[in-house]
Amino acid sequence: MDDIEHFRSRKGMRAGVIGLTLNMILAVSKLFIGTVCNSLIIQADGANNLIDGLSALLTMAGFKLEDNGKDELHPYGHGRAEYIVGFLISIMILYTGFSVAKESIVRFFEPQKVIPSILAALILIASILIKLMLACYYKKQNREMDSPALKAMEKDSLYDAATSLLTLSGWIVMPYVRFPLDDILGMLMGAYILVFGILEFRDNLALLLGEGASGDTEGILRAMILKCSEIQSVEQIAVHDYGPEQKMAIAEVTARPGCDRKKLQKAAEEIIRLCRKQLNIELFLYRSL
Repeated sequence: MDDIEHFRSRKGMRAGVIGLTLNMILAVSKLFIGTVCNSLIIQADGANNLIDGLSALLTMAGFKLEDNGKDELHPYGHGRAEYIVGFLISIMILYTGFSVAKESIVRFFEPQKVIPSILAALILIASILIKLMLACYYKKQNREMDSPALKAMEKDSLYDAATSLLTLSGWIVMPYVRFPLDDILGMLMGAYILVFGILEFRDNLALLLGEGASGDTEGILRAMILKCSEIQSVEQIAVHDYGPEQKMAIAEVTARPGCDRKKLQKAAEEIIRLCRKQLNIELFLYRSL
């Protein structure tokens, strides 16, 4: 388990460094050009990248904490640090969405002149490509890690690519319209980010509060246990989640009348081994009285 935790930490730290570097470059570029052009939508896009950079920094901190492993105060390790990171990321996304929407509404009633710029369009195109590549990178890394934090960053990168595309489209047609398109797009982006933040907040809060076994997981565990001919039924299954790589399941079983106790013990050990190997879950079995 320690080797797995160190592997996750190395992968997570590398992903965090890459995400932090690229997002900070995009944030500085967009905030600068957005200020020069007096474009709220580009500034909002840059602020979103800044939040992504801070999210990557938090992700690195989460993986570093997880790498500490088990100790006396944390006998099940620090795996839930990833859930805390994902939760904090969702709060930052919500704050960004609210801020963008609020500022856009204010400026809609007090329109300001936006200065066109080819450089701004080029930065937005580069942002779309970088964000799509980041999403692919996070997805590839997460195939081996199953990290909620990286999953959130992958989704966020895809949403960022979509919002940058929206920004670019508006930037192209803006010179040909007479209404405050920049502010309208800002409101749409704010709403878009808010919806995404709400969904991420809900999912990560559920992980922090603790979830029971999903229907699929419980069904697989039940089927795996009932393959043992010495077990008559499974009364209940409880799953405890201490992190992506530290899940525990407790199952109450009823043995068949007159079963061979040695065979039952041997079968239980095999079930526990298969559960650990196939599901990465530490299974504990106990018999009903």
